[in-house]
Amino acid sequence: MNYFTCGDISEKNIVDLTILYIIVFLLSLTQSIAGVGVLVLGTPILLIYNFAMLDIMFFLLPISVITSLLNITLLRFFYNYTKKVNLNLIKYFFIFCIPSILIGIFMLKKFSNEINFNILVSLIIFISIFLKIKFNNNDTLTKKSKKIFTIVMGFVHGLTNSGGTLLSLFLLRNNKQNNNLTKSTFEIHFFYALLAGTQFLILILLDENRNKIDTDIITLIILIFLSTIFGNLISNKIKKITELSIYILAILSALFLLKNFFIT
Repeated sequence: MNYFTCGDISEKNIVDLTILYIIVFLLSLTQSIAGVGVLVLGTPILLIYNFAMLDIMFFLLPISVITSLLNITLLRFFYNYTKKVNLNLIKYFFIFCIPSILIGIFMLKKFSNEINFNILVSLIIFISIFLKIKFNNNDTLTKKSKKIFTIVMGFVHGLTNSGGTLLSLFLLRNNKQNNNLTKSTFEIHFFYALLAGTQFLILILLDENRNKIDTDIITLIILIFLSTIFGNLISNKIKKITELSIYILAILSALFLLKNFFIT
């Protein structure tokens, strides 16, 4: 079999390359349909395989960015969506989210050896899904709530790669009055690309030492391209089912992380 490894082989973080490519295809497909998936599901999956958080970020963040950017392009093609992103949301992102991403990454670098990411990511997943259920039928967010939400989202994403659920909740609440699903989906892809891209750029600028997950870039790009096209073709038919499946799979991933922690 062909395997990819990352770090010390004694840590048992060895995965069949074919399985990895299948996982990437499914994660990109899921994100194309529901707006999130690559990081929300991919992070706990790779944690289960004992990869370090920074190595996971360097592998998944560009995949997430490419997936979201392709979906933005395809949304315009399939749905002729021509509206622009709300400038106020962009302002919130740059003023409140980017500084909190920096703080999250700083905390990750400073305490990566002390933090048990199996436990932390599991808790983030459970809390995020709880918040999504709790606030699903509530009114739109106030300005103060938006600021707090954006800061928390950035910090969580910088530290754990798991801010996608909070991002989707934030944008869906913001668009509740308009009841525009296409607008929400477009904005989720846009800000997810911005969120993951900013995080990836910060990590590169920090020149972080890391173990490379050795895969074929061309194969990954082809898989992402095919999955985004297929995802957009079927998204209207199975979107609600896929959104529910994401949270079920996220919960299962969190439970597996907890199981690994308590067994080891």
